[in-house]
Amino acid sequence: MGFPHYLILDPRDGTWTYQWGIDTCGGRPAYGNRLRKQPYGTPLAVVTDIGTWKLDTGALPRYSRKDMMLPPAPTPDPDAGPDTGAGG
Repeated sequence: MGFPHYLILDPRDGTWTYQWGIDTCGGRPAYGNRLRKQPYGTPLAVVTDIGTWKLDTGALPRYSRKDMMLPPAPTPDPDAGPDTGAGG
């Protein structure tokens, strides 16, 4: 598509992917550089022709389980004690 910088924010798992530096790979345009699946909170600096943009990803919102139509997370049973993994 020709975008020199491409930032993908994924509020489902709280990660971002940043791609830049359009190149041709196999005769087709592709990004030559990629930071993939970085967790929210990891700093990001985007260097462009007009300056450097610093983005704080730590405050980005995330989807809740309800937003993603998932059942509530199971709550641990306080009477069960620690899970030792011994089975039994």
